[in-house]
Amino acid sequence: MINVMTFTVLAIFVVIIVIFVIQKFSSNQKLNLTYKTKYKVLFSYIVVLLFATVIYLSFVQPKMAAIKIEEVHAPILYDIVYGEDGQVGELPEQFIKDEWEMEPINHEIEIALTSDMYDAYFSIPVVVEERNDQNQNVKAILYETPTTFLDRDISEQVSLAKLSIEGNQLSFYGEEEYITVYFRAIDKDMTVKQFLASHPYDVGNYFNFEQGEQVLYLSVPKKIKIKTDEEFFDIITK
Repeated sequence: MINVMTFTVLAIFVVIIVIFVIQKFSSNQKLNLTYKTKYKVLFSYIVVLLFATVIYLSFVQPKMAAIKIEEVHAPILYDIVYGEDGQVGELPEQFIKDEWEMEPINHEIEIALTSDMYDAYFSIPVVVEERNDQNQNVKAILYETPTTFLDRDISEQVSLAKLSIEGNQLSFYGEEEYITVYFRAIDKDMTVKQFLASHPYDVGNYFNFEQGEQVLYLSVPKKIKIKTDEEFFDIITK
C-alpha cells in the first residue's frame, strides 16, 4: 500500500516531468508550440492529474468508517417551567439525572452555589411543590437535558454543574476545567450555500451547539423555609 511519503515523492516526480516537457518545447524562454503539441501537453497533464487523484483516493486517503450516531432532540426545560399561562408543566421523567431524599434541620433547607466557575452565567430554576401529608422529608429531583453538538450527545465530554447534598444543604458545584472536542463532519449544503447572500446559517451557531439545561424540583412539606441566593436560583411555586 502506498503511504503518504511515497505519494508525495511520486507527485514531485510528476511535476518535474511536466516542467521538463514544457522546457523542452520552449526556446528563448518563450513557448513556441503548435496547436497539436499544446493539446498533447494539456491532455497529458489532465491524465497525470486524474491518475494522481485515483491513487490518492484509492490508497493514500485515510479510510473513514461510517459510524451511526443517534441524534438527540431534547425538549427545552425552561419552556416547560416558564409556561405562557404562568403554569409549570410536567417535567419529562426520561431526563431525571438523579434524585435524593433529605431530612431538613429546623424545618429549613439551603440551596447554594459552591463553585466560582459558574458565577458569570449560572442560573437554575427551582420548582417547589408543597405536600399536605405528614412526611417531613424533602424530595429533590435534578432534571438535566444533554449538551448536544450537531444533535449529537456530548454530555460525557461537556458536563454541567453537579449537585451534592449534605445535611440540610443542596450544593451545586463545577470543576475548573476546559474541554476541547474534535468533531469532523461534512455538510453537503454548506459547500455552495455558504456563499449565497441569503444563506440560512447563523454564523455564531452554525454547528448547532446547545448546552444542556438543569431544573431542580423539590417536593416539600408545608411551611418549610428555603434559603438561597436569588441571583443564581429562581424559586417557582407549583
